Amino acid sequence: MDGRATYSANLSLAALLGVAAALRLPGLFTDFWLDEIWTLKIMLGLDSAWDVFSQVRHSNNHHLNTLLFYALGDLESWSLYRCHSLLAGVASVGLAFRIGARGGSREAFLAGALCATSYLLIHFSSEARGYALMIFFGLASFWILEGFPDRRGWRRVLLFWICACLGFLSHLMYLHVFAAAGAWMTLRLWRAERVGANLMRLFAVPSLFLLLLYWFDLRHTKIGDGPELDATEIFVRAASYAIGGPASGFLAIGVALATLLLFAGAVVWWAREARDEWLFLAVVIFVSPAVTFLVMRPDVFFVRYFLISTVFGLIALAAPLARGLETPGLARFAARGTLAAMLLGNSLHVARFYQHGRGDFLETLRFISESASSRLPTVGSDHRFRNHNVIRFYNRYLPEDRRLVYQEQDEYPDWWLAHRIGELGDVAETRVGDGRQYQLVRVARYADLSGWHWLVYRRVD
Repeated sequence: MDGRATYSANLSLAALLGVAAALRLPGLFTDFWLDEIWTLKIMLGLDSAWDVFSQVRHSNNHHLNTLLFYALGDLESWSLYRCHSLLAGVASVGLAFRIGARGGSREAFLAGALCATSYLLIHFSSEARGYALMIFFGLASFWILEGFPDRRGWRRVLLFWICACLGFLSHLMYLHVFAAAGAWMTLRLWRAERVGANLMRLFAVPSLFLLLLYWFDLRHTKIGDGPELDATEIFVRAASYAIGGPASGFLAIGVALATLLLFAGAVVWWAREARDEWLFLAVVIFVSPAVTFLVMRPDVFFVRYFLISTVFGLIALAAPLARGLETPGLARFAARGTLAAMLLGNSLHVARFYQHGRGDFLETLRFISESASSRLPTVGSDHRFRNHNVIRFYNRYLPEDRRLVYQEQDEYPDWWLAHRIGELGDVAETRVGDGRQYQLVRVARYADLSGWHWLVYRRVD
């Protein structure tokens, strides 16, 4: 690459990183939601960093994320707990660009742009959880392994070990990347007739690390409860969101099917171009998530479990889209139409995210505190664990003499909070609890994926 091409590539990369940071930054200042509050609560109960592995026995514990909470301590501004996700999210866009650069400048730009503007990646790059870190280490692992076995020095192996171990500590979904890397490296090394020793060198240490993590921690882990959602509905929502489609409805089903066709077609395109990364992409996007679901049959299921499939699906899709833009006629028209539709759909989701965030929790509680006729107003809800933990966290931001007291329904609280996850649906203007009547006074919405809607009722008798 000559000097002018290098300058152009660096300029494109800088522009994409700037866009990625700008799109993710507003999400840092949305309200803290339950899973983040829960992590903070866990951290405040720890006596040492080792307790993250020896004392916390819950799936809400994303080890590396919890360790970063522990390092920061108890902070007044919750947005600071999200900074590592922001940095990982922006850096992931840079990695996507570098991965795509091996297929040319246009592919590099599209890979970076698709990741920079993805609503799913924007959302989880501004949340204090392990998902953004896991995506970063997954992409870094792929990037490192692309040069193997041609450049198989110990430095590259050590970097892969570090990324794999930190990936597992970020979130166990990294296992999809690890499985895909194993299949891919087996194929690549088989062709190079250097299989056994090099596979051991690459995967023995991360495998041992995972076994130790399982023995000391994961085998004791309890899977948290969650909303009862239909698996098909989650599949459709995840696949539709992956390219900017709607969350539900017949259009979401159509977009979800289009996503599967686009991602599968992209993997086939890589195979036909004799790019052996196709095997990695096939496993990480389709095979490993499908096998995991069929084997584990999880009771709790979320869109975020498909994040790693989404990011590699977008990188896979960048290559045929770049070729389409270079080809006159129908191929160019289809590529432009696909990119425009994805950009529009993701933009609408991001705009809604900026508007509603993860829930209007603090302002809603301030409204109750300021509207209450008595000091220390009482509040009840339809789910003690979820709502009480949120109320207790935000009480610290209310005047001391106007903080909210949580009560059960049979104690006739002054206010009642009903929460809804997913679609808001029909809203009742009144509700009756144990003979007491409540009137709807406020609806606090959220943008989906993290958080919930709150329906605020005030007792009128």
